[in-house]
Formats: sequence, structure tokens, C-alpha cells
Amino acid sequence: MRTLLLCICLYAGAACAQDPIARPIAGRPDLRSPPAASRSITAASFQSRAHIEVSPTLLNQIKLASEVRPAALDLKRYAYVNHEVLTQHQQLIGKLNESARLAKDHQAQYSRFDRAMTKYLLIKANIEAQELNMRLAGPHVIKAQDLNPLKESVQPLYAMEFRAQNGEPATPHWTVKVSVEERLGSSTPIKGLRVYALPKEMFLFPEKFSAETMEELLQDFSFQHLTSPSVEEVPVSDLRVWVGPEYSYKLMQQLIEKGELVQFKPLKSNTGTAQPIEMTFFEADIVGAKK
Repeated sequence: MRTLLLCICLYAGAACAQDPIARPIAGRPDLRSPPAASRSITAASFQSRAHIEVSPTLLNQIKLASEVRPAALDLKRYAYVNHEVLTQHQQLIGKLNESARLAKDHQAQYSRFDRAMTKYLLIKANIEAQELNMRLAGPHVIKAQDLNPLKESVQPLYAMEFRAQNGEPATPHWTVKVSVEERLGSSTPIKGLRVYALPKEMFLFPEKFSAETMEELLQDFSFQHLTSPSVEEVPVSDLRVWVGPEYSYKLMQQLIEKGELVQFKPLKSNTGTAQPIEMTFFEADIVGAKK
């Protein structure tokens, strides 16, 4: 009987010691559906999400990245052009898995834009990892260049998490100032517009991202303050920036998906260091404005 009780206690203790990935926070507000009364273009404030440590979407991406790791240990040599490419793939998956683990730990110390960039890079890396897995399931032989899309997502993500682990800022930032005026030469500002932003990749390959993912990232990358002007500290990266009515995330997603959103200005990672970076839009540039 003592032996039986001891086994039961050991089993219960092991179960409690497990550290499963946290579930989405119950009662988290749906930021894509603000109250009708707050949808006016002149709404005074944009709800800050800085108090949310880890979003449900980010948790899901962390989980997806952790599930890629066991599969990477089982990769078949014959599916690659040589053993070096196989090793590179396994190393990239290892970095993705480690980055995902660190991302969850570091979110509380990140700025809202760093959290947005972490989420975007994790989503992109998981998409590229899954596409590689699909190729491995077919007759294709993986070459070194086939790893480039995954590498381009994993390396900046890993660098962010490595810097954060060492107590450094996750990314360097620009100060970006966006103004909206009636027309060229006018000094009359247009107030109450949202400044939207997304990574360039989402414009070039919108088919890789679900509508829900794009809407959520639109919220994450949008400037907190309405025009004009609107000033934010933005991670140094290739972004596209534009202006439109507040809470128009669904409209912007649909326009990007159709390739019809062209009134943006690019922010390039090799832009000079002069601060702040100033962008001026005119009334004719407003996306989704009522004619």
C-alpha cells in the first residue's frame, strides 16, 4: 500500500511540474471591434495595448515554433542536396525554437512596436518553416537558396531576442513624425486620422498572411496618436506608412490584399540617421476617405 501511495504522489508531482504554454487571457477585449461610439474619425485616443504581456496570437506562434523543433531532428538526408544544407536547416529551426522561447520571456520589457515586430517575425518564420516542410514532403530536393526566406525571418528575430537577453534594446529605433495637410503649400493640418504601418513584405506577399493576422498586425504597427502631427518611436526596418480614418483595419487589409493600397510612403532600414524622420501627406493621399 505504501508503494502504491508513493507512486501516486510521484505521478501527481510530475504532472504539476510541467510548464504548458499559457492560454489566452480570459476576457481580453476584442481590439478589432471598438464600441460604435468610438469609431468617429475625431475619436480622442487609441487604446494602448502596452499592458498586455503576451497576446493569444503570439502564444500560438510560440507554440507553433516549438512544434517545429522535434520534426527538424527527423529530417532526411536524401531530401537535401548535401549534408551541409541539412545542417543549416536544423540550425535555423533551433534558432527559431530558441527565439520563440525567449520571446515569451522578454515581452514585458519590450516597447509596443518591438512586440509587434516580434510577432510579425515569428509569424513569418513559422510560415516559411511550414512551406519548407511541405517541400520536404514532396519530390523536391532542398538547396541552400531554398533556406533564404526562413533565414531572413529567423536571423533578425534571433538577434532581437539575443540583445534583449543581454539587457540591450531589442531593436534600434527611429523617431518618425507624420503630418497631414490639405495640400502642398498649405499650413492647415488635418486632424483625427490614424497613421497606419506594416512591414513591406506584407504588401509584396499578402497571400502568405490570413486576413485576421493582417488586421491584428495593422493594429500593432499603427501609431498610437492621431494626426496631425503624430510622432512615434518605430523600429528600424522596412515599413510602409500611410494615413486613413481611424479603425479602418478591415478596409486596409482588403485594399492590401487586392494590391490597391498605393498611397503609402516607404521607411527603409538604410534611411539616414537624421531625427526625426518627417513624412507629410496631403488630403488627396488619405486612404479610404469619403469623397
